[in-house]
This record gives sequence, C-alpha cells and structure tokens, in this order.
Amino acid sequence: MGNLGHHVGRCLVVLIGASGARKSTLAGTWPALQVLSLDAMREAVSDDFSVKFSVLK
Repeated sequence: MGNLGHHVGRCLVVLIGASGARKSTLAGTWPALQVLSLDAMREAVSDDFSVKFSVLK
C-alpha cells in the first residue's frame, strides 16, 4: 500500500478492495472529519453497521 500522504488535500480518495484489505486501517490515518464511511452511515440509519442494504435508495 504505498504512501498516499502527498495526495491528501483537495482531492477525493476512494478506497476499494476486498474485505480485510486494510482500507479502514488506511482511512484511520486521516482526521475523522475527512473520512466518509459507509459503515458509519449504515450504523446511523439502522443501529447496526453490519446491515448490508442500500442507504442511497
């Protein structure tokens, strides 16, 4: 996973990968206000972040 620190600024970084690919670990290195988490959005609307349904219907 290289060093992506020089890309962070005024850009959008989309982390895509298989389960367990350490996407959340990488996202955790950025300030929370700079990260949109689908799991956090699922948790906010369903009280259970593991529920796999489309929140963007």
